[in-house]
Amino acid sequence: MLEFRKIIEVESVKLAALRATKPDIQELSMIIEQMNSMTDERYDPQIFALKDSSFHDLLVRCAKNSVLEKVCAIIQGLLLLNQVEIQKLIGPSLAFKFHPLILEAVKKRDPVVASKIMEEHIQVTIEQTAERIKMKSNA
Repeated sequence: MLEFRKIIEVESVKLAALRATKPDIQELSMIIEQMNSMTDERYDPQIFALKDSSFHDLLVRCAKNSVLEKVCAIIQGLLLLNQVEIQKLIGPSLAFKFHPLILEAVKKRDPVVASKIMEEHIQVTIEQTAERIKMKSNA
């Protein structure tokens, strides 16, 4: 699933950087604020995964491409399940690190930087997830 997301989201965030509206950017900011409010004692992997998934879904919608939106809508349930598993394995730290950087690139209308950050975000997620799965299987 993460490889699929890398293919789709790295390209769609380029379009989002060019096409996101002011209300889109405000909504992305609001999602990040909600995620940031989930401190250690308030962190719930399922609720955080829902917000994380909402952030990525909104970025796809910001691309203003109906085919991308429809494809992602069809598999939204799978994407959310994947986010829950990621949260259970590696926690929220990557979202805290990368989401504000992605938002800043979108705000600046910089598709190159937005796509590079998204690619790094998903690649690091792939690596950390694989590492945790390996650690669990060796335990």
